[in-house]
Amino acid sequence: MLTEKRKRTSLWFFQEPFANTIPSSRILDRTVSFLSRIFITIVRIFLRIILGKRKRETLNFYQKLYRRVNINISFSFYLFMFFYKVVRLLRLGNPSIIKIHVLKYNYKVYCLATEEDYSNMTEREEYIIEHFQPKNGGIVVDVGAHYGRYTLIAAKRVGPKGKVISIEADPKNMDMLNKNIKLNNLEHVTTLNYAVSSNKSKVKLYTPEQESDYTIYNTIISNRCNPNEKFIEVNANTLDNLLHENEISAEEVNWIKIDVEGAELEVLKGATNVLSKSKDITILIEIHNLAEGRNLYENIMDLLKTY
Repeated sequence: MLTEKRKRTSLWFFQEPFANTIPSSRILDRTVSFLSRIFITIVRIFLRIILGKRKRETLNFYQKLYRRVNINISFSFYLFMFFYKVVRLLRLGNPSIIKIHVLKYNYKVYCLATEEDYSNMTEREEYIIEHFQPKNGGIVVDVGAHYGRYTLIAAKRVGPKGKVISIEADPKNMDMLNKNIKLNNLEHVTTLNYAVSSNKSKVKLYTPEQESDYTIYNTIISNRCNPNEKFIEVNANTLDNLLHENEISAEEVNWIKIDVEGAELEVLKGATNVLSKSKDITILIEIHNLAEGRNLYENIMDLLKTY
């Protein structure tokens, strides 16, 4: 047990950042990451001796420091964040996007210059992505694609003989999604700017009242937000219709990933054709809480069991 713990600690010290901003920054990022882990270890030991373990864990300074090290953000990314703040402070421009190279999955991606977005595009849901294994030549549908993390990984795994249908409702997210697909030269990805629902219509896509310092997640479900929340009107359609209109055979779809901020059941209600006809399909769904912590897990499971 002690040997295993030492092994994990050793791996943690030498763990490389999830992404680099430019290829030449890799050695610098690895060195700073290693030194920062030595520093946090010294701080942990010192604070435990002085305050004890319980008091140490409650310190806001310690929590922020420990979180930053474990998010494993590259030093070069922080340099860009600092540089962008200086440029904005001097009113020389308003830069906000950084291009990073995610080493593990070998894709490049644009993301906002925030810790939250770096995490979302590099290591978020890593334990789930380990099981996200579309086969070479397969067809994947990404519903709620956001900036394209799952889309990019799927495109790499299915290869040029496969196909990825990437669907995103928010026009701003869609713009970034298209940039990321172009950045990686993925010609076998089709993007669709729609909200996926149980019928063809126009729907309200609710957005935050104010800009936040990280990526915004929007929803078409009114009870997941303030009813007076700002919204935009977007086109909605069923998954069955969208696949048919883009000449994708329902029988050949192998994977469907759904992350739509509370509208999961609506997506499945509009996917009766693909659910009933596909002979080899895996579905990955993130089920979100609605008002008062309620969710539609049981309803979703009951629907899926009918197929």
